[in-house]
Amino acid sequence: MSQTAFLFFYADHQKPYGIHRVSVAEGKSLETHCVFRASTPLQVRSWKVAPDGRQLALHIFRDLIWVNLYPNSQPEWRWLIRNTVVYPSAWSPDGRYLLASRDNRFQDLIVIDVPSGGVKTLLEPPDIVFDSTLPHRVDFLFHGWYPQSDAIWYAVQRLSGTGKSNRSERTWYRRPIPRGRPVRLPSSAVRTIHSDWEFVRGSIRSGYPEGTPFAKGWLHYTADGAARILRQAKGTTYPPRYHFRYQRRGSGWTEIPHSDEVLDVSADKRWLLRVQTDTTRRRKTYYAYDVHRGTQETLYECTSQEAWFNAPLIAAHFVESSFLV
Repeated sequence: MSQTAFLFFYADHQKPYGIHRVSVAEGKSLETHCVFRASTPLQVRSWKVAPDGRQLALHIFRDLIWVNLYPNSQPEWRWLIRNTVVYPSAWSPDGRYLLASRDNRFQDLIVIDVPSGGVKTLLEPPDIVFDSTLPHRVDFLFHGWYPQSDAIWYAVQRLSGTGKSNRSERTWYRRPIPRGRPVRLPSSAVRTIHSDWEFVRGSIRSGYPEGTPFAKGWLHYTADGAARILRQAKGTTYPPRYHFRYQRRGSGWTEIPHSDEVLDVSADKRWLLRVQTDTTRRRKTYYAYDVHRGTQETLYECTSQEAWFNAPLIAAHFVESSFLV
């Protein structure tokens, strides 16, 4: 594994400004390619890498742009939405559509046809409500893609009352993409959302009800749907600490020691790319964890950029990657 290069993308706050792709092997940077150029330092708010690992939705300043992470020669990018704050949420499994919101609390939901640039509003108030006078969100939105990329599922959890009298009701819908009316889902279809491998690999956010194995957890699937990572909060400390479990399709769960973040799964499903952040030394250390042997080796160490506007890491993955979605 020490001979295998991996890539990461970062936004440089020094000249030349932009997004850069860096190839690393045996602990050394091999080559750097600029995939997006900017005239000023970037204020990166959020980003989402497509399931194929070749496209990037980047929210900078008040714009949402599309970036080709592997251009033939010159950087290739274009605007998706201009002069509007938009938070990218989830790529469709086929990489054509992008779900996003104009508010970081997801008070609305839009879908962007990335090749054409078309934008369609799917949900907006009063479909989703946030009451600033209450100490909690009135409506929670959970959402994700059907595996064929032809529809989304979403659930609106409406809360009423306060304190011990607080009650919640979650309603599930299926909405065809790019057009069509939402249809309320029966309980059998909701159970499929929580259990079927082919279905849930494109889903995001927690949204798993209490009593399920995934409650208060986040599932991340490889793009081919053959493996998944479960991240669950450990204890009640803040900032939260997480523990991770790994599962291949048709096999049981494998506990992963330590709380280092899992960034990627290798194409052969044997290796996990993990990162450990040392805030005291301001260092990041990247490891390759061998799932079969339970051992890991150091791949790369670099300075940790703590400020979000100061060269933030966009993505990291193996060259031969399964791409977590």
